[in-house]
Amino acid sequence: MHLWGIQMSSEGRQNGGVYFNVLNNPEQFKPAEVALVRDLYQRELQLFGGVTGRLLDEQFFGLYGQMTGRNDLAQRYANRPLEYARGPANLANRDTGNNGLSPFTNAVLRQWGHDRLDNGLQDGSILQFTLGSNTALDRNLNRGDLEALLAADVADNGRRDGTSLENAFINSLDQIYMGGPGASAQRTLSNAGINQSQVGSILNQLALNPPPGVPPGVDITNIQNIGRCPVLGPVVSQQGGPGGIRF
Repeated sequence: MHLWGIQMSSEGRQNGGVYFNVLNNPEQFKPAEVALVRDLYQRELQLFGGVTGRLLDEQFFGLYGQMTGRNDLAQRYANRPLEYARGPANLANRDTGNNGLSPFTNAVLRQWGHDRLDNGLQDGSILQFTLGSNTALDRNLNRGDLEALLAADVADNGRRDGTSLENAFINSLDQIYMGGPGASAQRTLSNAGINQSQVGSILNQLALNPPPGVPPGVDITNIQNIGRCPVLGPVVSQQGGPGGIRF
Protein backbone atom coordinates (compact mmCIF):
# COMPACT_ATOMS: atom_id res chain seq x y z
CA MET A 1 0.00 0.00 0.00
CA HIS A 2 1.96 2.92 -1.39
CA LEU A 3 -0.13 5.61 0.28
CA TRP A 4 0.13 4.00 3.71
CA GLY A 5 3.90 3.91 3.31
CA ILE A 6 4.03 7.57 2.33
CA GLN A 7 1.92 8.51 5.33
CA MET A 8 4.08 6.61 7.81
CA SER A 9 7.44 7.64 6.37
CA SER A 10 6.27 11.27 6.30
CA GLU A 11 4.47 11.63 9.63
CA GLY A 12 5.21 8.53 11.68
CA ARG A 13 1.55 8.30 12.61
CA GLN A 14 -1.83 7.92 10.95
CA ASN A 15 -4.05 10.94 10.46
CA GLY A 16 -4.78 10.72 6.75
CA GLY A 17 -2.72 13.76 5.83
CA VAL A 18 -1.55 11.99 2.68
CA TYR A 19 -5.10 12.33 1.34
CA PHE A 20 -4.51 16.06 0.92
CA ASN A 21 -1.22 15.45 -0.90
CA VAL A 22 -3.07 13.26 -3.36
CA LEU A 23 -6.09 15.52 -3.75
CA ASN A 24 -3.99 18.67 -4.12
CA ASN A 25 -1.53 17.13 -6.58
CA PRO A 26 -3.29 14.25 -8.32
CA GLU A 27 -0.86 14.33 -11.23
CA GLN A 28 1.87 13.06 -8.89
CA PHE A 29 -0.01 9.87 -8.08
CA LYS A 30 -1.45 6.97 -10.01
CA PRO A 31 -5.06 7.24 -11.17
CA ALA A 32 -6.05 4.26 -9.01
CA GLU A 33 -4.54 5.96 -5.95
CA VAL A 34 -6.37 9.19 -6.68
CA ALA A 35 -9.65 7.34 -7.11
CA LEU A 36 -9.09 5.45 -3.86
CA VAL A 37 -8.32 8.60 -1.88
CA ARG A 38 -11.36 10.41 -3.26
CA ASP A 39 -13.50 7.52 -2.08
CA LEU A 40 -11.81 7.27 1.34
CA TYR A 41 -12.00 11.03 1.80
CA GLN A 42 -15.74 11.18 1.21
CA ARG A 43 -16.43 8.15 3.38
CA GLU A 44 -14.34 9.48 6.27
CA LEU A 45 -16.13 12.82 6.13
CA GLN A 46 -19.39 10.94 6.53
CA LEU A 47 -18.14 8.58 9.23
CA PHE A 48 -15.87 10.83 11.29
CA GLY A 49 -16.59 14.38 10.18
CA GLY A 50 -13.04 14.80 8.95
CA VAL A 51 -9.95 13.09 7.57
CA THR A 52 -8.40 10.49 9.87
CA GLY A 53 -6.73 7.87 7.67
CA ARG A 54 -8.79 5.25 9.46
CA LEU A 55 -10.02 3.69 6.23
CA LEU A 56 -6.52 3.75 4.74
CA ASP A 57 -5.45 1.67 7.72
CA GLU A 58 -8.20 -0.81 6.96
CA GLN A 59 -6.88 -1.11 3.42
CA PHE A 60 -3.39 -1.81 4.74
CA PHE A 61 -4.57 -4.27 7.37
CA GLY A 62 -6.31 -6.24 4.63
CA LEU A 63 -3.18 -6.26 2.48
CA TYR A 64 -1.11 -7.39 5.45
CA GLY A 65 -3.49 -10.29 5.96
CA GLN A 66 -3.15 -11.33 2.33
CA MET A 67 0.65 -11.19 2.56
CA THR A 68 1.13 -12.97 5.87
CA GLY A 69 -2.00 -15.01 6.48
CA ARG A 70 -2.55 -13.06 9.69
CA ASN A 71 -5.81 -11.17 9.83
CA ASP A 72 -5.61 -9.80 13.34
CA LEU A 73 -4.33 -6.25 12.83
CA ALA A 74 -7.77 -4.66 12.58
CA GLN A 75 -8.71 -6.26 15.89
CA ARG A 76 -5.32 -5.57 17.48
CA TYR A 77 -5.59 -1.86 16.75
CA ALA A 78 -9.37 -1.50 16.91
CA ASN A 79 -9.10 0.89 19.86
CA ARG A 80 -6.36 3.06 18.40
CA PRO A 81 -6.90 6.78 19.02
CA LEU A 82 -8.50 8.82 16.27
CA GLU A 83 -6.43 11.72 14.97
CA TYR A 84 -7.63 14.28 12.44
CA ALA A 85 -5.36 15.65 9.73
CA ARG A 86 -4.86 19.40 9.70
CA GLY A 87 -3.28 19.44 6.28
CA PRO A 88 -1.02 17.49 3.93
CA ALA A 89 1.66 15.13 5.17
CA ASN A 90 5.16 16.62 5.20
CA LEU A 91 6.74 14.60 2.42
CA ALA A 92 10.16 16.14 3.09
CA ASN A 93 10.38 13.93 6.16
CA ARG A 94 10.82 10.94 3.88
CA ASP A 95 14.27 12.30 3.07
CA THR A 96 15.24 13.59 6.51
CA GLY A 97 13.73 10.85 8.66
CA ASN A 98 12.27 13.54 10.95
CA ASN A 99 8.94 11.80 11.34
CA GLY A 100 9.01 11.19 15.08
CA LEU A 101 10.12 7.58 14.75
CA SER A 102 13.54 6.26 15.73
CA PRO A 103 16.11 5.41 13.04
CA PHE A 104 15.67 1.74 13.96
CA THR A 105 11.90 1.89 13.51
CA ASN A 106 12.28 3.68 10.19
CA ALA A 107 14.74 0.98 9.11
CA VAL A 108 12.27 -1.74 10.10
CA LEU A 109 9.44 -0.13 8.13
CA ARG A 110 11.62 0.20 5.03
CA GLN A 111 13.07 -3.27 5.20
CA TRP A 112 9.75 -4.94 5.91
CA GLY A 113 8.19 -3.10 3.01
CA HIS A 114 11.04 -4.07 0.69
CA ASP A 115 11.41 -7.69 1.77
CA ARG A 116 9.61 -9.06 -1.27
CA LEU A 117 11.61 -7.06 -3.77
CA ASP A 118 14.56 -9.44 -3.91
CA ASN A 119 12.84 -12.81 -4.25
CA GLY A 120 9.10 -12.27 -3.91
CA LEU A 121 9.01 -13.68 -0.38
CA GLN A 122 8.51 -12.19 3.07
CA ASP A 123 11.48 -14.09 4.51
CA GLY A 124 13.99 -11.57 5.84
CA SER A 125 16.31 -12.01 2.87
CA ILE A 126 16.22 -8.25 2.30
CA LEU A 127 18.38 -7.78 5.42
CA GLN A 128 21.14 -9.94 3.99
CA PHE A 129 20.80 -8.31 0.60
CA THR A 130 20.95 -4.77 2.01
CA LEU A 131 24.06 -5.56 4.05
CA GLY A 132 25.88 -7.21 1.17
CA SER A 133 24.89 -5.48 -2.05
CA ASN A 134 25.97 -2.18 -3.56
CA THR A 135 22.66 -2.02 -5.42
CA ALA A 136 20.49 -2.28 -2.30
CA LEU A 137 17.86 0.44 -2.11
CA ASP A 138 18.38 0.93 1.62
CA ARG A 139 22.16 0.57 1.65
CA ASN A 140 22.59 3.78 3.70
CA LEU A 141 20.64 2.48 6.69
CA ASN A 142 22.59 1.92 9.89
CA ARG A 143 24.47 -1.35 9.49
CA GLY A 144 24.34 -2.08 13.20
CA ASP A 145 20.55 -2.05 13.13
CA LEU A 146 20.41 -4.36 10.13
CA GLU A 147 23.00 -6.71 11.61
CA ALA A 148 21.01 -6.94 14.83
CA LEU A 149 17.85 -7.81 12.89
CA LEU A 150 19.62 -10.42 10.78
CA ALA A 151 21.45 -12.05 13.69
CA ALA A 152 18.24 -12.19 15.72
CA ASP A 153 16.45 -13.74 12.76
CA VAL A 154 18.94 -16.60 12.62
CA ALA A 155 19.20 -16.99 16.39
CA ASP A 156 15.52 -17.19 17.28
CA ASN A 157 14.86 -20.48 15.50
CA GLY A 158 18.04 -21.37 13.63
CA ARG A 159 16.75 -20.13 10.28
CA ARG A 160 16.79 -16.89 8.37
CA ASP A 161 13.07 -16.66 7.75
CA GLY A 162 12.07 -13.08 8.54
CA THR A 163 10.75 -13.64 12.05
CA SER A 164 12.81 -10.89 13.68
CA LEU A 165 11.84 -8.36 11.01
CA GLU A 166 8.19 -9.34 11.32
CA ASN A 167 8.26 -9.07 15.12
CA ALA A 168 10.02 -5.70 14.97
CA PHE A 169 7.44 -4.52 12.44
CA ILE A 170 4.59 -5.42 14.78
CA ASN A 171 6.42 -3.71 17.65
CA SER A 172 6.70 -0.64 15.44
CA LEU A 173 2.98 -0.71 14.66
CA ASP A 174 2.24 -1.08 18.37
CA GLN A 175 4.12 2.17 18.93
CA ILE A 176 2.56 3.99 15.98
CA TYR A 177 -1.01 3.02 16.77
CA MET A 178 -1.09 2.43 20.51
CA GLY A 179 1.91 4.26 21.95
CA GLY A 180 3.73 1.05 22.87
CA PRO A 181 7.46 0.86 23.61
CA GLY A 182 8.21 0.20 19.96
CA ALA A 183 11.06 -1.63 18.29
CA SER A 184 14.75 -1.36 19.11
CA ALA A 185 17.91 -3.30 18.37
CA GLN A 186 18.24 -4.23 22.03
CA ARG A 187 14.67 -5.52 22.23
CA THR A 188 15.08 -7.46 19.00
CA LEU A 189 18.24 -9.16 20.24
CA SER A 190 16.75 -9.87 23.65
CA ASN A 191 13.65 -11.46 22.12
CA ALA A 192 15.94 -13.80 20.18
CA GLY A 193 17.86 -14.73 23.33
CA ILE A 194 21.14 -13.11 22.32
CA ASN A 195 23.07 -9.92 22.99
CA GLN A 196 25.16 -7.52 20.97
CA SER A 197 28.41 -9.38 21.63
CA GLN A 198 27.07 -12.44 19.80
CA VAL A 199 26.00 -10.69 16.61
CA GLY A 200 29.35 -10.91 14.84
CA SER A 201 29.83 -14.64 15.34
CA ILE A 202 26.26 -15.40 14.25
CA LEU A 203 26.69 -13.42 11.05
CA ASN A 204 30.04 -15.08 10.38
CA GLN A 205 28.37 -18.48 10.59
CA LEU A 206 25.62 -17.28 8.28
CA ALA A 207 28.22 -16.15 5.75
CA LEU A 208 29.81 -19.59 5.83
CA ASN A 209 26.45 -21.36 5.41
CA PRO A 210 24.23 -18.99 3.44
CA PRO A 211 20.59 -19.94 2.84
CA PRO A 212 19.25 -19.99 -0.71
CA GLY A 213 18.37 -16.53 -1.90
CA VAL A 214 19.28 -13.76 -4.27
CA PRO A 215 22.94 -13.99 -5.37
CA PRO A 216 25.21 -10.95 -4.96
CA GLY A 217 24.93 -8.44 -7.75
CA VAL A 218 21.25 -8.93 -8.54
CA ASP A 219 19.75 -5.58 -9.49
CA ILE A 220 17.04 -5.15 -6.89
CA THR A 221 15.75 -2.08 -8.73
CA ASN A 222 14.52 -4.36 -11.53
CA ILE A 223 11.25 -4.80 -9.68
CA GLN A 224 9.26 -5.66 -12.79
CA ASN A 225 10.90 -9.07 -12.71
CA ILE A 226 11.54 -9.71 -9.05
CA GLY A 227 8.52 -8.35 -7.24
CA ARG A 228 6.87 -5.18 -6.07
CA CYS A 229 7.01 -3.29 -2.83
CA PRO A 230 3.68 -3.96 -1.07
CA VAL A 231 3.99 -1.03 1.32
CA LEU A 232 5.99 1.71 -0.32
CA GLY A 233 4.97 1.20 -3.91
CA PRO A 234 6.43 -0.13 -7.15
CA VAL A 235 8.01 3.10 -8.36
CA VAL A 236 11.32 3.82 -6.67
CA SER A 237 13.73 6.67 -7.36
CA GLN A 238 17.22 7.11 -5.95
CA GLN A 239 17.24 10.51 -4.29
CA GLY A 240 19.57 10.29 -1.31
CA GLY A 241 18.57 10.96 2.26
CA PRO A 242 18.37 8.39 5.04
CA GLY A 243 18.30 4.98 3.44
CA GLY A 244 19.39 6.41 0.10
CA ILE A 245 15.92 6.37 -1.40
CA ARG A 246 12.71 8.26 -1.61
CA PHE A 247 9.26 6.90 -2.31
